[in-house]
Amino acid sequence: MVFFRHGYVRLTCDPYDPSSDDLSAHLTNQYMQKKNPLYNEVKEETVWSMERFNDYVNEKFRAVRALPQDWVLSVFTKRMQQIMTQCFLAVRPKLERKLGYFDLIGCDFMIDEDFKVWLLEMNCNPALHTNCQVLKEVVPSVVNETLDLTIEIFNKCRKKQSLAPLET
Repeated sequence: MVFFRHGYVRLTCDPYDPSSDDLSAHLTNQYMQKKNPLYNEVKEETVWSMERFNDYVNEKFRAVRALPQDWVLSVFTKRMQQIMTQCFLAVRPKLERKLGYFDLIGCDFMIDEDFKVWLLEMNCNPALHTNCQVLKEVVPSVVNETLDLTIEIFNKCRKKQSLAPLET
């Protein structure tokens, strides 16, 4: 079984500049952003909730790019799910399935200037830091939901019950 849950959006401390040689202007991961002298001052602005990102896209790009309302929560989300599904289907025969085992996989996506969605990487050991407000909201709920799903599925399988519908 594969489940999808929104994560968060990472941004750089400085505005994007394609001619810049500064890697922190190109890479949004925290390791790179921490090297920026502005990081401590703007740390909270380098991580957005998906809702905030959706509001931003609605405000700045919806009309000028002819995007549907709530593009982030509809089109972007659906495209991420499609890409993830294809990835999991591609490796399905190699995935080990054991009762009580689970993986929490973090998928990193990028949106280009044409609003095309790109998969950057899939992390089998995603960072679970909670060092800013958005991460304090997102990460614990993702972990708790993952554990709740795992326990519910484990208990239903052990009792030979149907998995659907899931209560979690």
